[in-house]
Amino acid sequence: MLKEKKSMHVYVYYLKVLLLNFHNSLVTFVYSIDDPKKTDHLLALDGANERLKLFKANLLEEGSFDSVVDECVGVFHTASPVFLAASDPQVHLIAFFCLEANSIN
Repeated sequence: MLKEKKSMHVYVYYLKVLLLNFHNSLVTFVYSIDDPKKTDHLLALDGANERLKLFKANLLEEGSFDSVVDECVGVFHTASPVFLAASDPQVHLIAFFCLEANSIN
């Protein structure tokens, strides 16, 4: 079972620093883009109205990032799915990504 992480402090910090120090447009992905509780704090950052674009994406949905990321110059990936019911979370997460990449049998 997946549970959405409630705190995105590192992610918001990166956005804030980038918006304050660079003049490029920034793109960020939000799972619940229609939920103001998930987006208002991002749009309230200095410079966000002019340069921040929000897109809906799901980490577990293959290809949901492709069309936007293909156009980016750089990517800061600060999110990861969290499996709360895993007996060994590190092994479970590594196995999940290996299976997704077809690198283990």
